[in-house]
Amino acid sequence: MKLFKFLFFISLCFFFIGNVNAANNYKSQTLKEACNEEGIVCNYNEYSYDNSKPTIYIFRRTGCSFCKDMMSYISSIIDEYKGQINVVTYEAYTNKMNLSLARLVANSLGEELEGFPYTIIGSKTFVGYQSSYNKEIISAIENLVSKKDEFDAVLYVLNELSTDSEPKSSKGYVLSFIFSLSIVLLLFFGYKLKQ
Repeated sequence: MKLFKFLFFISLCFFFIGNVNAANNYKSQTLKEACNEEGIVCNYNEYSYDNSKPTIYIFRRTGCSFCKDMMSYISSIIDEYKGQINVVTYEAYTNKMNLSLARLVANSLGEELEGFPYTIIGSKTFVGYQSSYNKEIISAIENLVSKKDEFDAVLYVLNELSTDSEPKSSKGYVLSFIFSLSIVLLLFFGYKLKQ
């Protein structure tokens, strides 16, 4: 019986470790951090993040030329808004949780995630980057700053995930399933051997 309790406790630990890690895998960066990571020169004043300010979100892929172009453009105009907005990036190529978040956000806006960068400014989204987007980007930022468009799709999805159930790491489920199955098999064969 002591062995059963010990194995049960260990399986619960594996289950919670896998799921707690899943909840903490969304990794955001400031625009400056993302530019530095990509080797882009971003010359603008970076203000500290303030959750009372509206936020521009850029879901990006490492090495993506369109993503670099979007980040360069945003960094070139951001000083005009004098710290009135936040800019947050999510690398969604190597971080699968960020990719999952990008898909959930796109779905919450009635869209499919079709490419990167996937930029969200209020309720306006941009896929990829072309200089022809510049006027629309500025208009979306001005609507965000003037509070004509206060919707924050990423915050909405993150709040929904925290009140519902977080997306679980498949690795955590697999580990807990394998360990739980091992316990059941050990108990079954242990019981058979005693008879």
